[in-house]
Amino acid sequence: MKLLSEVRQSVLDFLNLEKKQHIVIVADDDEDGITSALQTKHYLEHNTQNVRVLFSDKTDMKKESFVGLVEKFSPEIIVFLDLSEELVLDHMTQTKSNARILVIDHHPDIDGVQIENSLIIKPRLFSNTNSSSYPTTKIVFDLFNECSRFAAIGVIGDSALEEWRKFVEKAAIDNGTTVDELVELSQMIRCIISTHRAKSADLFNFLYTKPSLGQIKKSEFYKLKEAFQKKLESERKRFAKDKEPHGNIIFFETKKSLPSPLSNILSRENDETIVIYSKSDFIKGSVRCGGKRVNCGKMIKYAIRNSSATGGGHAPAGGFACPASNWEEFKKRAIKFVTSGKSFSI
Repeated sequence: MKLLSEVRQSVLDFLNLEKKQHIVIVADDDEDGITSALQTKHYLEHNTQNVRVLFSDKTDMKKESFVGLVEKFSPEIIVFLDLSEELVLDHMTQTKSNARILVIDHHPDIDGVQIENSLIIKPRLFSNTNSSSYPTTKIVFDLFNECSRFAAIGVIGDSALEEWRKFVEKAAIDNGTTVDELVELSQMIRCIISTHRAKSADLFNFLYTKPSLGQIKKSEFYKLKEAFQKKLESERKRFAKDKEPHGNIIFFETKKSLPSPLSNILSRENDETIVIYSKSDFIKGSVRCGGKRVNCGKMIKYAIRNSSATGGGHAPAGGFACPASNWEEFKKRAIKFVTSGKSFSI
């Protein structure tokens, strides 16, 4: 295992920031990815780099946007944040770019995936902390020491507050705020990416200016968050009446755009594995395990095996998209995985 200082130096050597370059940042479109991108963009632009940012929701449309940006901007470096090697490779195989690839991520390693001309940074390189409990935003902060407020917000959004409470508490003090206010800012980001996705770029640009808490609370984004929280509270109360329990796993249908933030809330109040989903042409949902006895990512992979459903994640959290025709089979396999207490081949 290396020292963090050694890993940091390897990243700086790879970036070679003495030379002005075109750099593209591609980040996951969640609290962890967005706050990772905010820190990374600040650091790179402070070092006079020319930076563009793209958020990936893993759809083909976003991949097309990535290809278009790479062809137009011709980056020397592409930085992938909070995206697994599998997703990185999926992006890179669609372009002929010869850019150097920096991956900063905390998802499990995937056997057999090799990315040419790359440097991959994972928590296991410098820490014994379980990678699923070491959000990408915290890795980025440890590497670049750029804006602890953003890092703390991302840690909270990635369900890692308890693991990093001392860090978050210090970040709150250093930034003249409180942990509860940082939780509210995390909720604001979740609101926008869940229900007002078209405003995500505007939110990113607003947060990039490092606004004060007072400025944030006067913004349209914060007002949207307050309305969003009322919807979540209504669904939280309905959960007790309409949940569908199966031993140590509970299913609950909610409204579109609510599964992820609602699952975060309910996992703090329930020890069971929680599967929160909404229905349309596809069943889309989020999985959380309050007691953390079940690896959510492995459960999802087992539930979708040999089907056209997609999904994944890591130990504390995951997400999926399942055709309606496969839903009952998905539920059956998820229940088997959780209630058996055994590990199945995935």
